[in-house]
Amino acid sequence: AASYYTEVQERGFFNFLTIRGNVYTDSDALTDNQVDGSATTASPLYATLVSNSTNTVRRVARVAANGTYSLNKVGNGSYRILIRADSTALGAADPGTSLPQWWEHTGENLGTGTGHDGLVNGILPTVTLAGVSLTNANFGIRPILSDPAVIKVVDNTLPEFGSQVTFTITASNNGYSTAQGVQVVESMPNGYSYLSHTVTGGTYNPTTKIWDIGSLPVGTTYTLRLRTRVEERTNGNYENNVLILSTTPDSNSNNNTDLAETTPYRLLPVTWISFRGKALDEHVLLEWITAREKDNKHFVLQRSRNGKDWQDLHEVNGQGTTTGESIYKTTDGRPMLGDNYYRLRQVDFQGGSSVSEVIRIHFEPGWTITAYPNPFTDQVHIEAKDLDELAWRIYDASGRQVPVTVIDSSPSYIQLDFTNQPAGLYHIQLSNTQKVLTKKIIKGS
Repeated sequence: AASYYTEVQERGFFNFLTIRGNVYTDSDALTDNQVDGSATTASPLYATLVSNSTNTVRRVARVAANGTYSLNKVGNGSYRILIRADSTALGAADPGTSLPQWWEHTGENLGTGTGHDGLVNGILPTVTLAGVSLTNANFGIRPILSDPAVIKVVDNTLPEFGSQVTFTITASNNGYSTAQGVQVVESMPNGYSYLSHTVTGGTYNPTTKIWDIGSLPVGTTYTLRLRTRVEERTNGNYENNVLILSTTPDSNSNNNTDLAETTPYRLLPVTWISFRGKALDEHVLLEWITAREKDNKHFVLQRSRNGKDWQDLHEVNGQGTTTGESIYKTTDGRPMLGDNYYRLRQVDFQGGSSVSEVIRIHFEPGWTITAYPNPFTDQVHIEAKDLDELAWRIYDASGRQVPVTVIDSSPSYIQLDFTNQPAGLYHIQLSNTQKVLTKKIIKGS
């Protein structure tokens, strides 16, 4: 009898009406003026029906794995539908919207095709039932993905010692979500003395060398200009690195760093005209020209992997003293795979020395690493020519070597398990006695 009474009561109030809809991963948001896309992978999600007259929750339905939901046994009336990351008790006051961490709303629409409700907030505000069920009460959401990027340039790459140079650091966001908690770490080395700065957004602390930007909306560009003086040092490079960080997920870590360097000079016994190089099939050809030389004994060709730590390769005799142009050529017969930095150290007969500008030559004779998928979740596949003849290591973003498990391997293939490693940026390094190759791989969360 009670069951019959309930059924009669529900029919009397038209409580057999249904509202159905979809929650999409709508990556392009409303650029196409539509709420559409593939079924969302965000979980958990709940469609919550709130009465506009009483401001209380009337129905709650969990969004299924295929992105659909169904609010059943709804009576005639005016409602609003919310998307939430958790369920709410019937009869409770309007709980508001919420999403799982690192997801954002992209639009709502009652119906298919072009159009939306005009306000991106995870709410369909006016859903009216008058004896007819409704379909396509649709919502769009997407993962929060920003792309903070940084570029650094210097206004004079060949300054005299004691002169001023200005570094310009540009921070931008190339993603589709606002980047939060943005900071730029300005690693100005001891070879530069801070003089002053200007910023178009955020604040810069010359003591900590941190540019605190905070929120960086999509399409926004901020600029930091650092005015410095170049000081003379006995060793080390004048390389100025910069790193941008954010608390928001980053879709591309390849543009998070940049560097600008100068090659300070003083008047020396050798006047340089040019220093060039090019990669050939199996070696690097290096050429340089001097305009004049005074008591020049020889040149020492030096090579570096990182532009900081230098290795002497061999000597080339100088011209002693001459007022005309002198042309030199030499080769690096065993260049490293990837970027090679070269410079010349000129030595005079009195034991004094100076260095040329630094040039970078990329050497890659068809030996590459393939990693897939990249980004990956727990396991990644690595392929490279003659892989079984190479030593390999895995390093995290800080340069620390980390252990991983080999699941499968062949002469040109290995499958690695990163299950016990945290999400983030890693490098796989392959090497032999002549070559070193590094590949960036990213473990997703």
